[in-house]
Amino acid sequence: MSMSVQELCESLKEMSAEEILSVMVACVASMKKSLKGSTGGKKERKKGSMPKGEVPQQLVKPRAWVEETLEDAKKNGWEAFQVRTQKKDKVTGEVTESITEMPESELHNGTHIFKGSISEKTPNGKQLIHKDAMSLSKQRWAPKEQKGTHKARYEAFEAKFAKQVKEVEIDMTPPAAPVPVAQEVAKPSKNNKKK
Repeated sequence: MSMSVQELCESLKEMSAEEILSVMVACVASMKKSLKGSTGGKKERKKGSMPKGEVPQQLVKPRAWVEETLEDAKKNGWEAFQVRTQKKDKVTGEVTESITEMPESELHNGTHIFKGSISEKTPNGKQLIHKDAMSLSKQRWAPKEQKGTHKARYEAFEAKFAKQVKEVEIDMTPPAAPVPVAQEVAKPSKNNKKK
């Protein structure tokens, strides 16, 4: 059944409030369905966003420093460090910063764990994780602020990182466009027939 807009308006004049409300609900549902269908039901990716799982170029080195710190800390232990967190109050918008002191490591059954972390719940203690290594790496050396406790270790990491980058030589040129494969063999046209 299809109606013109004018016919629809005329029929609305004859309807009760409940009937008009049900027509409105049906219209909104139809609009939602058509809008959802226009994007295929999936969210469109923001223009310029990275594919999932890829590390942006500017974060490759900082992430490698965190990984290096984590690896070294698991192997050799770590000193006490601070974890800074910020929370924003949803009502007032006020930002509060809290600082948590994390204890140094101790060796337990051949593994470095946080000192005093052995409990009934964690009989083997708590090990350093990536999130903790981020704070520890910033304490050890923060290149942006040029301060920290392990400048020499960071310089050694930088030399190793630069060597790895040279070996890999990241190619920044975009890949060539794929060459389309012909689906059918081209048939000679009437004008190109051999005589």
